[in-house]
Amino acid sequence: MRRLLLIMSFSFAALYMQAQTAMADITGVWKGHFFQENFMNPGADDLAYTASIEIEQHGDDVTGTCTIVWYDSNMYWGKCSFNGNYENGKFTFTEFSLDDDHCKPGYSWCLKDVEAMIEYNPQTAQWMLSGNFKAHNGFAECSPGTLFFVKEGDI
Repeated sequence: MRRLLLIMSFSFAALYMQAQTAMADITGVWKGHFFQENFMNPGADDLAYTASIEIEQHGDDVTGTCTIVWYDSNMYWGKCSFNGNYENGKFTFTEFSLDDDHCKPGYSWCLKDVEAMIEYNPQTAQWMLSGNFKAHNGFAECSPGTLFFVKEGDI
């Protein structure tokens, strides 16, 4: 009987978390990093770009901006606009415009196509966004990578 109650408790908790994620309004500021394969030194550690994402959600449709900072200097940054979709915990977006370009001379920012998941971590009491991206700079494909962000405040 205890085992059955324990199984039912875990099942209920999993369904509750899934329903909570599916109904979450993800509007707000998310802070984190984009990790990109090291294009300057293949095989070395990934490059970690600090970034913030401002999201505005309307139903399943999402718009926003992403501000990204060069991996080794706060002097260089860019801001891109994006649109996308959020449904059942899956968050996808495509950057379509480089609105503010302060890139390191000789380089260019890459516009990203992101596929990510948004989940609540009860251990840290935080909403997390993580996934993968592909990118291009208008001339060529950029190195792909991963991303990890945490929501500021509550959803």
